[in-house]
Amino acid sequence: MIDAVWIVRPGDRNDELRYSLRSAEANLANTRSVTVSGHKPAWLNCHHLWTAQRDEPHVNALTNLKAALGCSTLTERVAIFNDDFYVTSRLERLPSLHRGPLAAAITERPNPGLRTTALQETATLLRRLGIRDPLCYDLHTPAVFHRAELAETLDVIAAYTHGWDPDRAARILWKTVHGNLHPTHHTQPGADVKIRHLETTTWPAPLLSTTDLTFTYGAVGHHIRNLLPHPSRYEATQ
Repeated sequence: MIDAVWIVRPGDRNDELRYSLRSAEANLANTRSVTVSGHKPAWLNCHHLWTAQRDEPHVNALTNLKAALGCSTLTERVAIFNDDFYVTSRLERLPSLHRGPLAAAITERPNPGLRTTALQETATLLRRLGIRDPLCYDLHTPAVFHRAELAETLDVIAAYTHGWDPDRAARILWKTVHGNLHPTHHTQPGADVKIRHLETTTWPAPLLSTTDLTFTYGAVGHHIRNLLPHPSRYEATQ
């Protein structure tokens, strides 16, 4: 049994989190407890780790993650979720996934932007660490991490970025850094499961992710709400 942790952005209006929790309760086995790190919506009823929230979303996410890794009451291995990750069919345990070579992920995004910069910065860091052909582990899926090992990974990133500089730290993909520093023999190839288009009507399973727009207005959001109509134990009675 392991604990599951959700990294949560500010704001009480967060139906993605509501349905993410429902999905895990319904479909993810071997989960001991649920913790939310960051903002606690008024409707939420579970263990909460408070952190001060700032204007930069990526900095908040890293702060929330570090708080969870330092929480001694959690199991040594934890499942880390974003609030827009869903488990849509029964899983005994979360898989360890990569999306292939990091170099290929970079060439798939030829246009400049924050995501492309993040991939490139992450590749530079890994080369400096002596990893010549790194894999990309950023798939918008929950994954299981050893808390102490992941804390060490964040220290490596902090040293590279000279502390948690908001601009530079946001450009490092910590999942990809960690996956290359701590590879496991059972990691398998996977595809990114984030749905970015409103009209998409074929969805991956058992893991799925949305954007704010596609959850609120898209066919995938309608699919998730129909799939999980019943409140979880983590929703306080209104």
